Order: sequence, then structure tokens, then C-alpha cells
Amino acid sequence: MVAKKSLTLAQRYMLVSFLVMLGGMVGIGLWMSQQIETAVTNRTAAVTALYVDSYISPHLQGLADGDNQNGVDVAALERLLSDTSLGTQIVSFKVWSPAGVVLYATNPELIGQQFPIEDGLAAAFNGEVVTEVSDLDKPEQALEREQWGTLIETYAPSRDAGSDTIIAVSEFYQTSDGLE
Repeated sequence: MVAKKSLTLAQRYMLVSFLVMLGGMVGIGLWMSQQIETAVTNRTAAVTALYVDSYISPHLQGLADGDNQNGVDVAALERLLSDTSLGTQIVSFKVWSPAGVVLYATNPELIGQQFPIEDGLAAAFNGEVVTEVSDLDKPEQALEREQWGTLIETYAPSRDAGSDTIIAVSEFYQTSDGLE
């Protein structure tokens, strides 16, 4: 390696400039990849949330009457999740009550269990569509964790057809293969 004393002022300037430029390129590259991942995730989730709201919400309208036992049309949901293009995109699905009870899930063991309402689920009960790339570290994600490392997790509110009241939240997962 060239000794530090033998570098001219111009060479030192070029070396420092190169290091600054290299650091800037790495930083901007990392930031851009994060921005692209966020944009793709949000776009995918927003489109899928529209489909879920259009297809799923009509089968949850019984919840508007406060009937958590019979308010979910389970047969219709299972048909939608197995016989349609929507079902091919979604690898796991849950319907949550405002009390944090799982009313329907592709993993039947979760139905009837109550979990804390946190983060994305809480925001969805406030009317937001929330999406993120999940590491599947929550207790109710045990089945998903066995099969995948990460999934795109989306929460979408379902509203009463006669009002703007949120009667349930649909939580669904899509693979993150497209992002990787």
C-alpha cells in the first residue's frame, strides 16, 4: 500500500472524494431499495384489500347485529378462499372481532381465541388499511411461521353496509416472493 506521506494533496482529495461518493451510493441504494419495497408492498396490499373488502365484507354483515357465532358466512368464505383467484393470492386469512376474538381463520384452531389488539389490527379498527412485511413473531402466527419466513401481512376493515361502522377486520397474508 502507498504510504500516506507519499500521496499528493490532489491524490488525497481524490481518495476522500471516492470514499464519500462510495458511501453516498451505498446509502442512496439502500434507501431506494427500501422505498421500492414499501411502494410495492403497499400497492399489492391496497389492491388485494379492495378485493377482500368487495368479496369478504358481504359475508360478514351478520356481525352488524352483534351475532359473533352466526355472523360469519363460513361456507361462503371457504368457497372464496379456495375457488377464486383471490384464494390463490392469499396463503392465510383471519377475521377479527372488535374484541380481539378470531371469528374465522384458515387455521381452525384459532377460531374463538382472543388476542390483544395491537399495532396493525388496532389501526384497522380505526379505519386504516395496514400492510407490512411480517417476521411472523406473534402467537397467532404459529401456523404461518412453520411454513414461511416472512409474509406480507395486511389488515383491512370491513364495514356495516348500512353505516360506516367497522364490524370486523380481515387479516390476510401473501407471500413476499415478488419482493425478494
